[in-house]
Amino acid sequence: MVLKRLKNNVSTTVTVIRRIGKTGHIKHVFSQLPGNTIKVYIDLLPTEKVSDFNSTLLKAIACAVDENNTTEKFLDLYKAITSGY
Repeated sequence: MVLKRLKNNVSTTVTVIRRIGKTGHIKHVFSQLPGNTIKVYIDLLPTEKVSDFNSTLLKAIACAVDENNTTEKFLDLYKAITSGY
């Protein structure tokens, strides 16, 4: 179900009580996606403030971009998103 939603570009959130295996499921789904897909995973539990969330998300995106050698694409996307601010 999650894989089908991702392939159809449908925003997806997985919420379940702790210790049920969400991370393992997400990593399995990630392994099924095409190799050129940028996959970003973050654990929200340690994020208490918006600044914590932003920092965690940006670090995860930077790692994912670096793994896929897509830094230029990411910078283009970042410029497009922030150009209106």
